[in-house]
Amino acid sequence: MPDWPTEGWRVHQTGEIADALIWENFALADGRAEGLVTLQMHYCALNWADSLMVQGLYQDHPALPFVPGREGYGIVLTAPHGSAFHEGSRVVAFHDCGAFARHWQVPEHRVWLAPAGLTPEEAAGSIISYSSAWCGLFLRGGLQPAETVVITSGAGGFGQAAIQLARRCGTRIIALASSDEKRTACHNAGADLVLDYASGRFHEQLLEATAGRGADLIIDSVGGDILDECIRGLAFGGRLVVTGFSSGQIPALKANRIMLRHITVAGLNWPALVEHQPQVVQQCWQTLSAAFADGLRPEINRAYSLAQLPEAMASLQSRQSTGKLVLKTAE
Repeated sequence: MPDWPTEGWRVHQTGEIADALIWENFALADGRAEGLVTLQMHYCALNWADSLMVQGLYQDHPALPFVPGREGYGIVLTAPHGSAFHEGSRVVAFHDCGAFARHWQVPEHRVWLAPAGLTPEEAAGSIISYSSAWCGLFLRGGLQPAETVVITSGAGGFGQAAIQLARRCGTRIIALASSDEKRTACHNAGADLVLDYASGRFHEQLLEATAGRGADLIIDSVGGDILDECIRGLAFGGRLVVTGFSSGQIPALKANRIMLRHITVAGLNWPALVEHQPQVVQQCWQTLSAAFADGLRPEINRAYSLAQLPEAMASLQSRQSTGKLVLKTAE
């Protein structure tokens, strides 16, 4: 008999969000022998990839049926023999899917102690955005104090995290946003200057703001036409880190500009780091945990109930929200 009867959202056939998400009762078998930690979920966070996965548009396709959701905060119920975690441990977790339910089973190497000082809502939204932002800025981007960094999509969860972390490094921060509300969110997070990328050709604004020099580092999570504008706005010898394509468009790079301006282009796939370079992820999490203890706080826009997942996903897809959206999963 399965050990953990639970309930949550499952997808039997990908498609439109309202049709694909089905609330169901199901059960989880004891996963300790397979190295799984079983969590009683309290909060989970939404990410752009979640809605794409439900629609069948994400690069990874979990076996059907699956429970969507990739990060969250919970309490350990069971852990494998010899685990660093025990019943009652407060933890955060990341996995390919499974978070949007009352209980979640996650491989032990994808579970970390929750940062001290964060509320459960904040802890739920602390993993993907902040880990990706830290790795993009420092591991892949090599950001140094006194440099100028540009962060596209600065008002979202990833962008807000990147602005906050760059501010702690002592850099000049230029963010991009498409509305007055989002530009205000960027300023509140710590951006020195916020440009409107919806107007097009923002590289001209960027060059003007840097006295014609351009940015030392650009972190792009949007893709599409913005990527070409990023390359045109980089300083000679500048660096570009590609972290995602929230526009839905995967652009082609113009290699002549990369060559002529001596530009370095790097990619970041943080979930792949979890599998291939876990020691880097652990170092990142230790650094972030210290920063959270020192006052760094995720910006939580709104907390929904788990039953409101379709509404929350619609809000995320509308591109009107700022910061992180979370779901309260505990009853």
